[in-house]
Amino acid sequence: LSYTLSMRSGSPTTLAIILCHFLQQANCDANLSLTQGDVGVHVAISDEEGYIIEPSSGQQSWYIIPENADEDDGQEQEPLELIFDDEVYKLFLAQQKWSFISENKFGHALTCVEMLMELIGDDPYERRDRGYLLNQLGCPKMARDDLQFFVDECPDDPAIEIIQHQIEELEDNNKTHH
Repeated sequence: LSYTLSMRSGSPTTLAIILCHFLQQANCDANLSLTQGDVGVHVAISDEEGYIIEPSSGQQSWYIIPENADEDDGQEQEPLELIFDDEVYKLFLAQQKWSFISENKFGHALTCVEMLMELIGDDPYERRDRGYLLNQLGCPKMARDDLQFFVDECPDDPAIEIIQHQIEELEDNNKTHH
């Protein structure tokens, strides 16, 4: 967040968190939102209308829910998914984790995984990610345990064969330290 403030640029999620905070401090009904996978800021004007702000460009889209919209017709009343409190923090940590991984900053990514696991518990996908990171950091025994946990919990995952191959490599590559 400090980088985003000092450089006046950043990821859409970070910019959205900051914009949402400023709007809430100005007593606006603002929350983070997901619209077709993109992070934005939702500012409610009333129950039926509001704005969605794209945080990187500041572009605003106004929406109104028609008066004749029926709640029982199966159509979504909101054009987006609102994100609250812990969900915002989880989204930020998940995006930070992937940014750190892409920059090969595995120790920082591991910190994000540990924080996510404190929030969501013993999630198999976070254990898989932690296993990958621990392997990158030279901790094959702990990596193997986490990857095996993922295999046991998610046997139908499409990546299971790759994970099982990694486990076999970890078992074959036991390092002895003297």
